[in-house]
Amino acid sequence: MNKRKRTFQSMHLVLLYRVSIALFLLVLTRVFIYLFNYKIFSVHTPLNDLPLLIWQGLRFDLAALAMVNAAYIFFSTLPFSFRNRRYYRWTVSALFFYIPNALAIGANLADVIYFRFTLKRTTGDVFNFAMNDGFFINLLPDFLRDFWYMFLLWGGLCWLLVFLALRRPFFNKLIYHSQLSFFTFNFPMFAIWMGLLVLGIRGGLQLKPLSPIMAASITSHERLPLVINTPFSIIKTIKNQPLSVPTYFSQAKALHLFNPDQKTPNDSINGSLKGYNVVVLILESFSLEHTTLNGNTKGFTPFLDSLAHQGVFAKGIANGKRSIEAIPAILSSLPTWMNYDFITSPYSGNKINSLPSLLKPQGYTSIFLHGGNNGTMSFDSYASMAGFDKYIGRKEYNNDRDFDGTWGIWDEPFLQFTSNLLSQTKQPFVAALFTLSSHHPYKVPIEYMYKLPKGPLPIQQSIAYADQSLRRFFKSASKQPWYNKTLFVLVADHTSEGATAIGRTKAGQYSIPIIFFAPGQQLAPFVKSAVQQTDIMPGILHLLGYHEPFTAFGESPFVKGSNAPAISYNSGVFNLFRNDSLAEFNGKSVSELYNLTNDPLQSRNLSSKKATDINISEKGRAVIQLYYEKMKNNKLTPQQ
Repeated sequence: MNKRKRTFQSMHLVLLYRVSIALFLLVLTRVFIYLFNYKIFSVHTPLNDLPLLIWQGLRFDLAALAMVNAAYIFFSTLPFSFRNRRYYRWTVSALFFYIPNALAIGANLADVIYFRFTLKRTTGDVFNFAMNDGFFINLLPDFLRDFWYMFLLWGGLCWLLVFLALRRPFFNKLIYHSQLSFFTFNFPMFAIWMGLLVLGIRGGLQLKPLSPIMAASITSHERLPLVINTPFSIIKTIKNQPLSVPTYFSQAKALHLFNPDQKTPNDSINGSLKGYNVVVLILESFSLEHTTLNGNTKGFTPFLDSLAHQGVFAKGIANGKRSIEAIPAILSSLPTWMNYDFITSPYSGNKINSLPSLLKPQGYTSIFLHGGNNGTMSFDSYASMAGFDKYIGRKEYNNDRDFDGTWGIWDEPFLQFTSNLLSQTKQPFVAALFTLSSHHPYKVPIEYMYKLPKGPLPIQQSIAYADQSLRRFFKSASKQPWYNKTLFVLVADHTSEGATAIGRTKAGQYSIPIIFFAPGQQLAPFVKSAVQQTDIMPGILHLLGYHEPFTAFGESPFVKGSNAPAISYNSGVFNLFRNDSLAEFNGKSVSELYNLTNDPLQSRNLSSKKATDINISEKGRAVIQLYYEKMKNNKLTPQQ
């Protein structure tokens, strides 16, 4: 063992000093986006609000700092003495500190300019954009000419980073008497640094790692770019492939076939429920095949089935296969026809409209309720983005005696809680409630284990429990003062695994119940040939008599001629439903075509035997083209 004394500066203090400098510069460059775009921000954000936004954004800056400096922290804190050799320190500093932090500073500064064109932070698709046919290289001379001062500012800040990082005269030197004493001291320090690094990258101890959309929980949409930072936004979305906008038609023809910027039709249905409250009940995994509404002789939802006969019912289509995709489809008429969820995608910062945001100017209050652990599926973040006034989760329920041990609060007590809470909510209101008990592991309260029916799938008993919870909710709600002036919409978020051959077909995998019910009211029937989740928001607005423009990728199901197909999406393939047809569209052509009436098991592909259903394909392609265009260009609200 080497007994010679070894004298070194404390690398841990040096590291803390340097990352503090990098953090300061990240915060500073984030502030620059406000100062250089003051005219844009000052409408919603006066200068005296800036300190609060800096504080709110610090968590995102710390996460970016951890991600950018992860390699530097790791190699600088290894508990071995070779880390203090001059060539090692200089190499690690150059490769993993100066260069990454200079790029992070540059990314923030780039958005100081780029923000005014996109009104959002740059995301991971910037690299695909930069490499596309040399587009970035061709524009670089123009950027240098028009924004030369930003390059000078970047150079000045990089010089400041290096200058400050090299000045550390006040650190004492540590003396180690042996390799063993070096390791004994530094190994615990290494473990502490690694723990802090993981904590920083996750952005805290919350249920899910920090993501850009979580900023919507603490600030308004207009202030989001002031809270998050560009390095964080890019790193968190870099794994996502950018959208490529297909060009099936000219813009004029696409809009002629389907225009997402729409108004409710001025007909006899318009305003028939004017001033009504709205309660949207989103039912976890309520596949149509669990009901008798699909012609089954045995079902697990007797109450839901009875409600369907009192209101108007459709054998509906889910736009996706996951809850995180269903929420914006139902409440914002915004499907997820991408390989990543809208809520966690590079486009989550886009401005959107929704039932609460559209109805708020009409005097509606809004509330989103989900008995799950706060943070699950980023529902709370979406609720903030969509403009809900209040979010109620397991935390706000505040009674873990009703905790199911896995996901959150059992449906029955949570729905009773909801009934009472709505009685205390100012009318008119729009409420969205998402059930959870029919989720894996499909548990039911112990007192119901031998009372509720079971089926071939474990989920079916939990479906029966959720249906019973609905029955008791409506029984309680019917005694409340708001009940008789409320429109209820019941819809599944997606299907479960299939229990039958039909349930496992392409059509069966997306078949869900959609029900509109207003106590004591005879609603007009649905006339749209295939009703989907994105039709719900336009249908509600139609009944309420909403007359302002809105953007939706569905149509009111009460309007004749609303013949755009229902569209589901999975892994690059679109399923287009209309009348009795299902066409599978791969983005270029219809590869499969089935007649669902004559061939319910979809065993005979007709695409090679007869011409493709032109109408379903043509209108469907127009919807898809406009969806990608509006998503990519941040035009998900009506354009002036």
